[in-house]
Amino acid sequence: MVIYKHLEKVSHHVIIITNDAKKDLFVHSGLFLTFSIALHNFPTGIALGANTHDSLTKPMMTAIMLHNIPEGIAVFTPLLMAGFGIFSIILGATIASAPIGVGAFIGSNYGMGVPWLVAMIIALAMGVMLSVTGKEIFGTALRTSTKIYCVIMAVIGFVLVSFYLFFL
Repeated sequence: MVIYKHLEKVSHHVIIITNDAKKDLFVHSGLFLTFSIALHNFPTGIALGANTHDSLTKPMMTAIMLHNIPEGIAVFTPLLMAGFGIFSIILGATIASAPIGVGAFIGSNYGMGVPWLVAMIIALAMGVMLSVTGKEIFGTALRTSTKIYCVIMAVIGFVLVSFYLFFL
């Protein structure tokens, strides 16, 4: 969380020069989300690599695959709206997802024989994404949309996640 807070503070001092203030916001959001997701993916990779021989492997791989879809959308959308080309967007997605592989390599080769440590690492990764979602994504949505629309969309999201957890 300390690294995330520092990254968030430093990101506000980065000056992005385009001819459009809205594009500046999209570039800032895209870069911040890219590096925040990369920071989130490293401990996720460690937890995944540490559990390669357990019965958790298949459920964790499913969770990783499903959670990479919204991460890709979160990186892709602001960069696309800022006018970045497809190569830059793919580079951003690669930067965001490469730490999973590095973390999985470290987790599988050096092991994490302590279950509570794996739980702490997963909690760290989830905490980073919760902070990013609350501040960057939902905060921006509240500033640019009506509050009732944001609440309705959040409720729909919670219902869909609940449906997935209980019925699938």
